[in-house]
Amino acid sequence: MKKLIFYVAATFIVVQCSSSSDDYNFNADLETKEIRKLVLNEEVAWNNGDAKSYSVDFDENGLFTNLFGMSFTGHTAFFTRHEQLLNGAFKGSVMKQDVTSLKIIDRNVAYVETMIRVTGFPNSEPLAGIYIDEKGALNTRLLQVLKKEKNGWKIVAYHNIDIKKGVPIP
Repeated sequence: MKKLIFYVAATFIVVQCSSSSDDYNFNADLETKEIRKLVLNEEVAWNNGDAKSYSVDFDENGLFTNLFGMSFTGHTAFFTRHEQLLNGAFKGSVMKQDVTSLKIIDRNVAYVETMIRVTGFPNSEPLAGIYIDEKGALNTRLLQVLKKEKNGWKIVAYHNIDIKKGVPIP
């Protein structure tokens, strides 16, 4: 009887220790690749003038701040604003994002910061009050906070600011 109890207890412990916990299945390298893919998808969507694809990873209740410091909440507002930009002041522009910082805080939260360079505006001054450099490019710094969901990473906060004249670009 003691052997049976020992066997059952040992089996229980082994099963508990080997169960597939999310913590044990977490792969930081894979998650980092997924986040970098999200950033690349944003770039491709922007360059195709596709606000729907640009907005696909933005959370339903996400918060974003644009270059002017205006704040908006929700996927619909994010999509609408980017649709206006890609069909207006930035129509036909080319955007390049370079990741400067990417950190997975825990298995469900991460942030990514990118340096963005936008060129090819339809006119020389696309947005009043925004600094355009001597080569006609808009340079910005974008910080995105992401949360992991069942269907991938979602952007819950998006803060973009133009780099002002005289500020060195890393």
